[in-house]
Amino acid sequence: MAEDVFWTMPGNGVISGKAEGVDAVIGKAQTVVRYGMTFTLTHILIGQEGAVLSLHNVARRAEAVFDQDLVTVLRVENRKVCAIEHLHVRCRDGERLLHSVIGLPLGLSSLTGLSN
Repeated sequence: MAEDVFWTMPGNGVISGKAEGVDAVIGKAQTVVRYGMTFTLTHILIGQEGAVLSLHNVARRAEAVFDQDLVTVLRVENRKVCAIEHLHVRCRDGERLLHSVIGLPLGLSSLTGLSN
């Protein structure tokens, strides 16, 4: 990774926002892992200056299920990843998962950036 790498994720949730620098990007990845997210890589598109990954992510807590398709755009400069951006395709029941994990009140999907 480039020293000035950044990783953006839409929404206002715990893992949303922008992480800047190698340590912050690694920290965000560790947070995602702590939440029990599983990833299925469905497609890889390779371009001149990077790649696009199509992923299916799932996490479960109690009865809530976070089930999401997303696209991750990796921009590469000088053979190092310099930018990672997530683009959400859909998320089912994400609000209930956040409620069970961090106690977020139900009905606040506009604050989490996720929709049922």
